[in-house]
Amino acid sequence: MTDVWTDAGAITALVCAGADLSEPRLVMHYLYVLSEDTAYLAASELSTAGWYVEIAGPEGGEDDWLVLAQDLAAVVTECSLRQNRMLFEDLADRLVGEYEGWEASV
Repeated sequence: MTDVWTDAGAITALVCAGADLSEPRLVMHYLYVLSEDTAYLAASELSTAGWYVEIAGPEGGEDDWLVLAQDLAAVVTECSLRQNRMLFEDLADRLVGEYEGWEASV
């Protein structure tokens, strides 16, 4: 069974873990695409939008390429997460990929 977190629930978990949400922190978004070319296309778009991006090829029998987009100094709010979710879900739709969500440092 997979745990499904809402953005609000994840924010609550960050606060419960001791995070001061007024402080900038590392936030990472996980996008998976089917090919290396598509991964580099996504990375180019995200880099242009200001994200630090890493790409990883398929591992352990998986077929998908990981596009890991990072904001090294994000202030986490429901509004910023909603905007980012829209960005990544739109990108996933256009590139026939899958947005797997985000995580943030405490």
